[in-house]
Amino acid sequence: MLADHLTAERPTLVEGPHGTVEEWEIDTARPDNHLLDCIVGCAVVASMEGVALPGTESRRATRRKRRHWTQEDLRRRA
Repeated sequence: MLADHLTAERPTLVEGPHGTVEEWEIDTARPDNHLLDCIVGCAVVASMEGVALPGTESRRATRRKRRHWTQEDLRRRA
């Protein structure tokens, strides 16, 4: 079942004004992709938390420091 869900979508390269991206379309023969969605969501959260596969650390983007706003900062901006 996991293999069916992971292969339920197919990528298509699409070129636009801002570059080339992959658009994913559901294969009509395999409409269930719930487990694929779960795995992708887990990968996104792991990436946001700084998890990386061995050998891919050099490709990671540097993270900017977040600015913490105070009530006074927000009043001055208004």
